[in-house]
Amino acid sequence: MIKSATKVWNDISQVNNLEFQYHLLPGGAAILTASDVFQYPDKVYDFLSNLDYWETQHFSDTDIIRPGLTHQFAPGLFSMLGSGLSQRMKKIFGVSELSTLDMYIQSTKGDMTLDVTGGLCCYPHIDSAVMDSNEEDLPHIVSNLNLSKSSDPVRTGFWSFRGKSNVLEFNRDDKNAFNNFYDRHEDVTISEWFQINDYEDFKFESSVEMVYNSLVVYSTGTIHNPYIKPNWFADNDRLVLSTFFSVDPERLNFEEKDVDVVSYTWEHFRLDTLFNYHPQQTAPQF
Repeated sequence: MIKSATKVWNDISQVNNLEFQYHLLPGGAAILTASDVFQYPDKVYDFLSNLDYWETQHFSDTDIIRPGLTHQFAPGLFSMLGSGLSQRMKKIFGVSELSTLDMYIQSTKGDMTLDVTGGLCCYPHIDSAVMDSNEEDLPHIVSNLNLSKSSDPVRTGFWSFRGKSNVLEFNRDDKNAFNNFYDRHEDVTISEWFQINDYEDFKFESSVEMVYNSLVVYSTGTIHNPYIKPNWFADNDRLVLSTFFSVDPERLNFEEKDVDVVSYTWEHFRLDTLFNYHPQQTAPQF
């Protein structure tokens, strides 16, 4: 008899009450971290590791620039799959709902296939060009949750470009140079993954290590990339669950006692700059 994956997920994906830690890393990347996320992480690992994984090098969507293997969840499942984490996070953002706009799990290692372009995945990137898009439904923050069982460290690296760690800091010349970098490298085929540090206008600033069943959250405009040395993850793949959330200022709805936390979170991720609006302008709900 076929089992309901929905029932299995609902049974195993309970999220603990999380204590978020705010960090401003060297170079200026603003992140949140939390540990001990799932109540049953081993069951979540077993469930996710038995899904179907596809090589991203064969994806027809050239906007998907990531290496290795990916299981891409169907859009109709985003809300259900992301609800446990969004329920924990929405309070610090002061909103009645955090919309889940994308969700996938990525399996990577030092010896892996690359993306459909043949190598752009090796360079630092942003997840969303929030400063230049007119789209209403854009992800503003992303959570990466480590479910790897390897002895090698699971690290996300953060870079600056021309001394700036987030595209919200870019001027016109920075934007043009940033886009030109990818245009120049799009047709350069790379035979295997390599880990860059400083490269042209990119400077490696810092990295954050995620232990098993912990997560890191950052703005989709933050310049980052997986930090994977070529000999890492030969024992077990690097398994990371990525969830992308949208923050809607019109859904601000928080109690007066939470105004300081909500304001700090918005300032930390520069949402007040992005939306030209501050939570203190919203009358707290009682």
